[in-house]
Amino acid sequence: MRCYVPSMAKLVEVRSGRPSLVFIFTTGVIAAFIVSLFIATGIWMHWFPTPAGAGPITWILGLFLHLLMGGGFALIYSALFRSLAKSGAATGAVIGFFHWVVVGILISLLLGPSNRAYWIMYGRPTFFSSLTLHLLFGAIVGGFHRFAIQANRKQQTLRRSERAA
Repeated sequence: MRCYVPSMAKLVEVRSGRPSLVFIFTTGVIAAFIVSLFIATGIWMHWFPTPAGAGPITWILGLFLHLLMGGGFALIYSALFRSLAKSGAATGAVIGFFHWVVVGILISLLLGPSNRAYWIMYGRPTFFSSLTLHLLFGAIVGGFHRFAIQANRKQQTLRRSERAA
């Protein structure tokens, strides 16, 4: 009897025990899209400040850039997973925490003369939601990374058992 583990249309094509770059980038885009849905909901519910003068083109361009950056950050996360020799939702969330700290510091530096931290300037809702969403992003990327590695191991085990039979 033959058992088959689906490979998600070659996105989980894992070579030498690692997910493909296409899979990693796609995972980052998906995670960034999920985070963007939460951000859009927060803006719609008036939990977050709405940027003044932002028209539809600005929102579409912002979403596109957010998705691209999500894919790029997922590639960085994957490199960190490889260097740590560990992946998963918890590891991804830890990396997401450090991602949140670094991004918050960089944004604070870019804001310039106010010398106030990004999180303080926009209040508690932004502080906690941005932390939560970076943890969520890391958990999604880490979880999919772990899934790809485990799917690859299952496929290799099935291939070995089929050859032995």
